[in-house]
Amino acid sequence: MNPKDFRSVIELINNEDIIVHVLKKNEARPNETKVTIGEEHGDEKLRNYSVVTSSYSIGEVIGSVGLIGPTRMAYARLVPLVAYVAKTISVMYSSGARG
Repeated sequence: MNPKDFRSVIELINNEDIIVHVLKKNEARPNETKVTIGEEHGDEKLRNYSVVTSSYSIGEVIGSVGLIGPTRMAYARLVPLVAYVAKTISVMYSSGARG
């Protein structure tokens, strides 16, 4: 990754408005995982990135976990990983889970 790309990623991470916008736009139903790539985001700042999101539910609360990475990331490994994290959150924090 060249320094310009690295700076771009840091700016993205520090821009809470962009992160919230991306997560809301890519909101998935529970047990659903979504992938958007490049220009599909509708935001020039994200055109070089892909976003993988998956939703979880804890009772009636629905949330999202997501991953932002380069458009050439290892989708075959990362999509199931994001889905697994969301499912694990749902199971761990559901009313039936005891720790």
